[in-house]
Amino acid sequence: MASAPLPAKIVIGGIFLCVPVLLAVLAVPRFLLGVRIEPFSGVIDSGLLGERLPPSIYRAASDALAGASDDDGESLSNRALVLVMSADRDPATIAQSRALVIHALQDAPSNTNAWTLLCQIDTRRAPTDAVACLDHAFAISPFDWYTAEWRMSLAAYEWPYLDERVRDKAVGLVLPMWNTLGWTNTFTLRHALYDLSFTENGRQLLRAGFAGHRSELRDFNRYIFEENANAQ
Repeated sequence: MASAPLPAKIVIGGIFLCVPVLLAVLAVPRFLLGVRIEPFSGVIDSGLLGERLPPSIYRAASDALAGASDDDGESLSNRALVLVMSADRDPATIAQSRALVIHALQDAPSNTNAWTLLCQIDTRRAPTDAVACLDHAFAISPFDWYTAEWRMSLAAYEWPYLDERVRDKAVGLVLPMWNTLGWTNTFTLRHALYDLSFTENGRQLLRAGFAGHRSELRDFNRYIFEENANAQ
C-alpha cells in the first residue's frame, strides 16, 4: 500500500470505506423496524403461545411490522401471525396472512413457527388443506418442543382427516412429551397433553400414543385426575 501511487491509494481507501457504509445502510431499515416492533414483542409471544388479546392490539402490531422486507422471514411470519390473530376468519385477511407466511418460508424454509402457522391458516381455510402442511411441519423439525403444543393441538383438530403417516408422526411424540420430566426439573410438556384430553380427537391421539405402554398410561390417567381435582 505504501508503494502504491496516490490515486490508487485513494481508490483503494474509498473501496474499504464504502463497505462499512454499505453495510450500515442495509442495516438501517431492519434497525428501524426493530424499534417499531419492540413494544409489540409481548403481543407476538402471546400469539405464539395461543393466548388471546383484543383484535385491535394485533392490528397495531401488524401495522408496526408492515415495513418488513421480503428477505426478513422472521418479521414476515410474525406479521402473518398477528394478522391471523386479528382476522376472525375474514377470508381476505387470512389470504394475506398465508401469502406472507409463504414468503417467510421462502426466506427461511426451516422456520418451525412459520410452518405451524401455515398449517393453522390452512386449517381455517379447509381442514383437508392442512394435512400436507402438517406432514411437512413434522418432517422439518419433529422434536421442536417450542411449537409442540401448537402442532399437537392442530394434529388433534385435524385427526379425522390425517393419513396414517401423519398420524404416526403425531402419535410418536406423545411419549417423549410425557417423559419431559426426565430431561429436566423445570421444563415439562405434560400440560400440553393434558389440554389434548379435553376433546374426543385429542383423546384418540393420546390413546394411540400410550398404546402398549400401560405403566405410562396409568401414570397419565393419575396425572389427569390430579389436575382436574386441583382445578376445582
